[in-house]
Amino acid sequence: MGQGERARAAGARAERATARLLDMLTEDGYVVFHSLSVARGRADIDHLLVGSRGIVVLDSKCWRPAWYVTAFGRAWRTGGPVWRFVPGESQSLALSVERLRRAGLPVAGAVVATSPSAAGRVHARLLRYAGARAVLPARRAVRRAARMAGRGGADLAVVAAVDSWMEANQ
Repeated sequence: MGQGERARAAGARAERATARLLDMLTEDGYVVFHSLSVARGRADIDHLLVGSRGIVVLDSKCWRPAWYVTAFGRAWRTGGPVWRFVPGESQSLALSVERLRRAGLPVAGAVVATSPSAAGRVHARLLRYAGARAVLPARRAVRRAARMAGRGGADLAVVAAVDSWMEANQ
């Protein structure tokens, strides 16, 4: 298995782990969508959580254990030498949120859920990821997303609007 295949497999594991955490919220009345096509299939949204206040977009990431920071308009990874971390400068989450808002969907916010690719922790509190209110370990990201989406069950009109939006984007 090559390095690119390992990275994709680790990313898929991180998405499944976040999905399991989100799916537990359905017992509290939230509605969860996974792997939604954006831009007619050219991109995807990892997860949408619908609550009483609206939608929270979650992007799952699997990064090496290290400290991640934003400085001088760029993202950096430390943990030995300092490296520019180009994936931390992605605009895709911000673009997805903007597309949802343009479609009239009530987006309450976006969160990045991180998982480590090896033993250790991902520290990203100082990383400003475009479009995200927070970059947190997966468990904390899901808890934050639930607060942002609002308690009391998903708004069924919003769930229907997400379904319609998904059909239009396939």
